[in-house]
Amino acid sequence: GIYAAYSAAREGADVILLENDDNIGGMHVQGNVQGYYYGAKGGTYEEDDKMCFSNDVYIGKGTFPFLKQSLYTKRLSDIGVNLLCGYTPTGVVFDEIRAIGLCALDGEKIINIGAKMIVDATSDGHIIRMTNVPKKYGREIDGKTVPFTVRTQFMKDGIYVAVNTDSGFLNQYDAREFSKK
Repeated sequence: GIYAAYSAAREGADVILLENDDNIGGMHVQGNVQGYYYGAKGGTYEEDDKMCFSNDVYIGKGTFPFLKQSLYTKRLSDIGVNLLCGYTPTGVVFDEIRAIGLCALDGEKIINIGAKMIVDATSDGHIIRMTNVPKKYGREIDGKTVPFTVRTQFMKDGIYVAVNTDSGFLNQYDAREFSKK
C-alpha cells in the first residue's frame, strides 16, 4: 500500500492512503519484514531497509519498524499523500458497473471517499471481499491460498535479529491447518 500510494502520487494522482491501524505500514513496516517479496534482490524495499538500519548505542543494531514508520510517513507526506490512520474500510460504493469509492469508519463517524481507482493492499483482500464480485480462492493445483511465514525477532549479542521461517502454503480459512502450521 505504501509503495502503491507513493508511486501514484509521484505520477500526479491525488492519493488517500487509508490505514486501519494508528500508523501506516502493514507487514513490511509493523511486521518488520525485510526484502521478502518473492526473494527478489534489490529495489526500493532493500534500499529502504538499509536506510532504516541503526547502529545507535541506545536502540541497538538492526532495522527497526519505528525507523521505517518515520521514513514512510515523511516520504508520503512530502509528496502530498493524504494519510488517514485509524480508519477501517466498511464498504465499497459502486455506480452501475464499477467501484467509485469507499466508506470507512474512524471509530466514531463514517466517511465516504470518492475514488477513480481503489487499490486493495490489505493483507487478505479485505476490500475486494466486501464486494459481490465473484471470487476464487486458492491455487489451481492444490487450493492453497497463501504462503505462511512466521516472523521471529530477538536480540542476540546486542544486535537485533529478525528471521522469516517459511512454513509453506496453507488455507488460512481452515483453523486446523492454520494451527498445525
